Amino acid sequence: MVSSWIPRRFRPRNLGYLSLALLSGENDSDDEYDEKDCGREGSFHDNDDDDDDRASVTDTLVGGSSPTESGLLAENFDEKAVYRARRPPRTALARALAALAKLSILLPSFVVPGNKPAGKLHPSAWLDGLRGWAAFLVVWHHASLLFFSWNVHDAYRSSEDPNDPQHNYAIQMPWVRLLIAGAPQVKIFFVISGYALSYKPLKLAHAARYGEWASAMSSSVFRRWPRLFLPAVIILFMGTIVGYNRYFGDGDDKWNDGAAITKRPPPIKDELAEQLWDLWGNILQATNPFSNDERRSATPYDWNLWTLGMEFDCSMVLFLCMAAFCRIRTLPRLVLTVCTAAFCLWWKHWPPFLFISGMFLCDLRFTLEGAAARAPPATLLPTTPTVLVSPLRQQNTSLMRARRVAFVVYHHSKRLVLAVPSYLPESVQAAGAAVAGNPHATRLSCASSTAYERVSSSGVPARLRSRARGARNLLLSASLWRGLLSLFAVVVAVFFLSFPGAERGGNSAPYYGWLIRDWTPKHYEDDNESHWWISLGAVLLIFVLDRNTWMQRAFTTRFAQYLGRISYALYLVHGPMLWSIGWHLGRWATAYTGRETERQYCLGVALALGLLWPMLIWASDVACRLIDEKSVVFAKWAYDSLAKKED
Repeated sequence: MVSSWIPRRFRPRNLGYLSLALLSGENDSDDEYDEKDCGREGSFHDNDDDDDDRASVTDTLVGGSSPTESGLLAENFDEKAVYRARRPPRTALARALAALAKLSILLPSFVVPGNKPAGKLHPSAWLDGLRGWAAFLVVWHHASLLFFSWNVHDAYRSSEDPNDPQHNYAIQMPWVRLLIAGAPQVKIFFVISGYALSYKPLKLAHAARYGEWASAMSSSVFRRWPRLFLPAVIILFMGTIVGYNRYFGDGDDKWNDGAAITKRPPPIKDELAEQLWDLWGNILQATNPFSNDERRSATPYDWNLWTLGMEFDCSMVLFLCMAAFCRIRTLPRLVLTVCTAAFCLWWKHWPPFLFISGMFLCDLRFTLEGAAARAPPATLLPTTPTVLVSPLRQQNTSLMRARRVAFVVYHHSKRLVLAVPSYLPESVQAAGAAVAGNPHATRLSCASSTAYERVSSSGVPARLRSRARGARNLLLSASLWRGLLSLFAVVVAVFFLSFPGAERGGNSAPYYGWLIRDWTPKHYEDDNESHWWISLGAVLLIFVLDRNTWMQRAFTTRFAQYLGRISYALYLVHGPMLWSIGWHLGRWATAYTGRETERQYCLGVALALGLLWPMLIWASDVACRLIDEKSVVFAKWAYDSLAKKED
């Protein structure tokens, strides 16, 4: 009866051995072959009568004897069990392969067979791809600081001498310089964060599900601190151990002399305990949620983390704005959000401006989607041309004649168009609109009824078909103009994003100087004028991409989505790896290719980066799965464990 689930290697003479393993509970996790084979052959209780099954198992396995009679539960258990089947000893190769299988977690996720990307992407998945590309460019920015001087970041032709070779690099040109610029990527991060953090609360607010909104807000506020700082603290600790063992580059070797940042080692102490104590003090300062220093997270153990404190502060401001504006009507809420963002930008608070702008863009998206959903549906009529005959049966003579009048209705580009003869009374034309099922239908008048007598084989009057073709061409041209306008807006946004600061010659640059002199608020002069323009460019870019799905395809590819998944881990690990492994690779590669000419040096840098990038991707992938995602799970578990359960 139950022989179907017995592994083959126990049939038929080893049935007693299997019963011993089942009753003693051994080999449940030790013998994976047995588990897989049993799962493939059948379940343990296929029959509804469990008692009969268990009796059959005993009868079949031990020949009708009870466990005591068979010696399985005797006092001299060990002596009776000497005949228990043993697995053959594993070879050294098998043991090595088993050990390697347990280390598969250290492999990149894209080479593990079981890790497949999700089939259907979220509507906002393009934001993840954009964030991934921004993190990718941040690495290039910091790599340029390690290998090249500050001159590569100067504005194009910002020198008094237009032929100065130090200010005529192609990488310095507008739009192109975005590839090695760091500030634009940070501002894009902030807009995306504001959009992503407000997505679920605003979606619940638009659905008037305020109870769920309160729960979502409580969870977001609680989890924000560990979500940002817990992965950073863990990676800071690992980087500190690397620095304590002197693996960071030092200043003794001048191979990159003249670079913007030749070295960036963490503080090195004599004793490990002293080193960890100093790290702990820096961590407390960097993660202090009540500090008024917005750059407090710029610790000497990793200066690249200066944005985390801003992220946390702006997240709290964003949550406060959502709490204040949640139950306000849609249009006033949008106006208040714009006014709040504009106030922040005017007074040089660009980080909260970017977060609140992300909230506004998300709210605008839900508002437009809701308006489209509430619009009169165009699916009441078939999408093919159709002739509808008015069923009017009134006493009025003109209305009686209208019974034989054809009301031609066609559907094009989700818009309903109703054509009725112009000589009919207004009441008849209104009745025709009612017949069409859409009182807001557009009325196309004709000079006489004869136009409706010339009906083509498809049932559409020739004159109406020509008008339909004209309307279609108009719509196509409108779509074309909208696409061109969107492309122009993206070009303008990228131009603003590549804005050089005043310290990099932006005031004297031929492409940017007039914007600083004539269009930048005067109170920005004592700060960095580029914050004004780069912030506007980041918001404009997200707005245009959000309204054009065809532009989002560049950020929904598998590679872009993968970069988005590991983006935060890449942001955290690239600094320590760049100034340790990257520094040593650069020294070796430039020595190999030579440093005498600029061409040789650039070839060495390319070789070093070609070797460094696979290591960065691998480390980011592992850190994402073992640190970043685990931190998210831990924060959610902590909240769910501490939160009061709803009745």
